[in-house]
Amino acid sequence: MEIVKSMGIILKEINYSESSKILTVFTKEYGKIGILSKGCRNIRSKLRSVSTRLIYGFFHFYYQPNGLSTLICVDVENTFSHILSSIDDIAYANYLLELTDKIVEGDAESDLFDLLISTLEKIEEGITPKMLSNIFSLKVLPLLGCGLVLDECVSCGSSENIVTIDIEQGGFICKKCYANQMIVDPKLIQLLRLSMEVDVKKIKKLSLDTTLVDEFSKFLDDYYEKYTGISLKSKTFLKNIMKLGVSNEKI
Repeated sequence: MEIVKSMGIILKEINYSESSKILTVFTKEYGKIGILSKGCRNIRSKLRSVSTRLIYGFFHFYYQPNGLSTLICVDVENTFSHILSSIDDIAYANYLLELTDKIVEGDAESDLFDLLISTLEKIEEGITPKMLSNIFSLKVLPLLGCGLVLDECVSCGSSENIVTIDIEQGGFICKKCYANQMIVDPKLIQLLRLSMEVDVKKIKKLSLDTTLVDEFSKFLDDYYEKYTGISLKSKTFLKNIMKLGVSNEKI
């Protein structure tokens, strides 16, 4: 087998045999692949600390295109230690990892890879994870085959006098085409447009009204439920910690 090196991040891990793990690694060059980390569960293993979710860096491995690759070592770029110190951040990071795992297949998805890493890095810097997760969820919709039309009216193509967004039609509705759809806050229309256009790497601060961010989240939840068919355990966990008041999240 060929020895290769690729930037990657561990999306999930499963115990294998008495001492090993099978890692699902999203790599920039090879897409999503399975990598066997032999003996990593042993206390003295050099692979122990680099065989857990969220580890991001250069993965060196014996590459098996149609099977299970084997890990040699990882040059770690980021362990996301700040994220791991907060239940909120962990919950949102797990959501991002699980959603990415549902989206990406075996092919390389470098744009998605960069978006995921940039989003996690911003959470690591202390920027609100809820809004960053909303931005991520919005941007990946085209990869799920159900992208929203956010630059013009979905009915007539006009970019003027946008009054609402319609889940049924999948995009903005202008005043001329409005037909008794539910009117949303104009600030939400603006936020949706800006969120699709923003370069996550360039975000320095997010200070937004909590009600508006909640409205954004609710819209995305409804849209995902209607069009993607994706059910995520991490999303359920997020909702539960909010209901139980465990979260310390601030917008």
